[in-house]
Amino acid sequence: MTKRARNRVGIIGAGPGGLSAAICLHRLGFDVTVFERWPEVRSVGGGIALWPPPLKALEIMGIDIDELGAPAAPSFVRPNGRLIAAYPEAAAEEIDTPLWLGAMRASLYQELRDRLPADRIKPNKKCIRVEQDGEAIAHFEDGTVFRGELIIGADGLHSVVRANFEKVLPPRDNNLTVWLGHTWADVGDRSYAKMGLDPRGYQGSYTPMRAGGRDGWHWWLMERRESTGVHETGEQAKNRLKELAAGFAEPLPSLICETSAEDIVPWVIRDRPALKSWVDRRITVLGDAAHATNPYAGYGAGMAVVDGFYLGCSLAGVDISDQAALTAVLEDYEAARKPETDGVAAFAYKMGQLMHTPNPVKRVVRDLLLDRTPFMRKQLAAQYGEPLTEAYRTVVRLGARLPQGSSSVETAAP
Repeated sequence: MTKRARNRVGIIGAGPGGLSAAICLHRLGFDVTVFERWPEVRSVGGGIALWPPPLKALEIMGIDIDELGAPAAPSFVRPNGRLIAAYPEAAAEEIDTPLWLGAMRASLYQELRDRLPADRIKPNKKCIRVEQDGEAIAHFEDGTVFRGELIIGADGLHSVVRANFEKVLPPRDNNLTVWLGHTWADVGDRSYAKMGLDPRGYQGSYTPMRAGGRDGWHWWLMERRESTGVHETGEQAKNRLKELAAGFAEPLPSLICETSAEDIVPWVIRDRPALKSWVDRRITVLGDAAHATNPYAGYGAGMAVVDGFYLGCSLAGVDISDQAALTAVLEDYEAARKPETDGVAAFAYKMGQLMHTPNPVKRVVRDLLLDRTPFMRKQLAAQYGEPLTEAYRTVVRLGARLPQGSSSVETAAP
């Protein structure tokens, strides 16, 4: 077997996690190929919020985070703007990224894609199954086959690679829909991002964002809604959302008014329970393929970036044809990442169900918890305080393994 063939990695899915892993592996000299089912790398959804660990990983990979998005101070408020809880400040002095950055998903995808040679991404490659016989093997709908030393499943909620680890079951329906919109209007104070919940159970939130050199806003409005229902479109959707937002403090109502109807999209929320394991010999998973998370955590794409960065950097200097050496790295990756991501995913599901409960008694209890107790402050501190700081430190430590300079540096294969 040639040296080139001995370090072949196939990544199924060109989302933030898969591209992050590919960038790191390419810089380390691996023969890495990303297989994307669609004709082009594309994002799903509009805006995105990023926390310090993924921001630092992106910065190490060569992305200018100052141009990628807009910083803001996030907080949880009541519809009238009254503060319930602020997200905890970064506890460690070494953190040199914003606590929160609002960006557009399309911009993140573009920045990541631009850091890989074009021939490393293969579009129109729909994976239909994976297997292994001493090598990792991916079969594609067009009849082609990939063979290599490692396959990474980064293929999202409906992951084909995940089926290697458990029986294929439908995603879990959260009975929630989030409406996403963005506008370039000059509205409101751009220093803050706010998440608000009113007694009816609608969450209305917004954050300043930056994309393509332009300053704008990303907003979202979440409601409990059966996923089988037909969603409004166009001006009908916009008018309904304006009515729902009428009970919220500015600038949310104005942001919705300023948004073009074609820039408003519904996203039916589904996730999956935690996998028991992410590792099976020469196959592993990351991002939503490993821990599909509803957007209540605001961390799904960010966790995928850190997964890909962690896994890619951890393989520095490893001969992945050596099963024992590969297994040691993959087991370390799972042990390091799985507890955090499983915890965030569980937190997001719990919060989504609590905040949007249809039970009137539970609504009263929910509002008492929010208004009369430190419940929300404790929840945010547990998920976004020291855990984020420790994850940031890990990113910095692993980033030292990457070659310095351009992300397209060619390095001798391990």
